[in-house]
Amino acid sequence: MKALTKVILFCFIVLILACSEEENNSVQPPPQTLNPTLTGNWFGSDTSHPSTLTVLLSELNTIVSGSGTQSGFNGTPAFNVTGVNIYPDISLSIFRTGEEDMNYTGTFTSANIIVGMWIRPSSSIPITFVRQ
Repeated sequence: MKALTKVILFCFIVLILACSEEENNSVQPPPQTLNPTLTGNWFGSDTSHPSTLTVLLSELNTIVSGSGTQSGFNGTPAFNVTGVNIYPDISLSIFRTGEEDMNYTGTFTSANIIVGMWIRPSSSIPITFVRQ
């Protein structure tokens, strides 16, 4: 009886190992290509200035448009945005009434984070945008 129990146990272990090895050798689906859209609400900030940016963007076939506000910097001035999303890089032009045009160039570091530079005529500020 002990011999039969050992044989059954041995067969059970072999079966388990064979099944787990089969799972490891199975065909895995290819990884998904990350190509996020800019459509949505974005929040931007930097550590060197006490201001924040809130932007609502829409994207259609890589063309981006939208609007936003900057708070903590001479009130809460509004601005308009146009640009392109050629993943992983984005390039935006920012238009604010009464001020020179500005730009933002950034790179997606994940589907919901963009790291880049807010380029003003007098300076460049590192800004990280996070999708809200």
